[in-house]
Amino acid sequence: AENRFFISANNALSCRGNNGAPSQPLVDNVAQMQIWYGVATPSPTGPRGTVATRYLRANQVGDMNNGNWDQVVSVRLCLVIQSRNPVLDTPAPFFNCNGVSTPTTDRRLYRAFTT
Repeated sequence: AENRFFISANNALSCRGNNGAPSQPLVDNVAQMQIWYGVATPSPTGPRGTVATRYLRANQVGDMNNGNWDQVVSVRLCLVIQSRNPVLDTPAPFFNCNGVSTPTTDRRLYRAFTT
């Protein structure tokens, strides 16, 4: 099975499979999603290492035929969740998935969750 995860226009984390069925929402109020792949350093004398020494985006790992996907040993996922309704007195910045302070124009509360 091949599944594609994306944030839809109505801020829902959604999943679309490879069977042509319509996408299905999984989680509401998602403002941002980022995925990094933990890549182990290849061992010069044997099998690949088992500890991620760096985290890369998919395009940095490379394509499926010529990339370093055989060295991926972990995945780091970050979602920025926003409150359904405005709850703050004034707009407040939040830290995004890259740890960067990000300004907002609405009064929603935002928080990044990483696992």
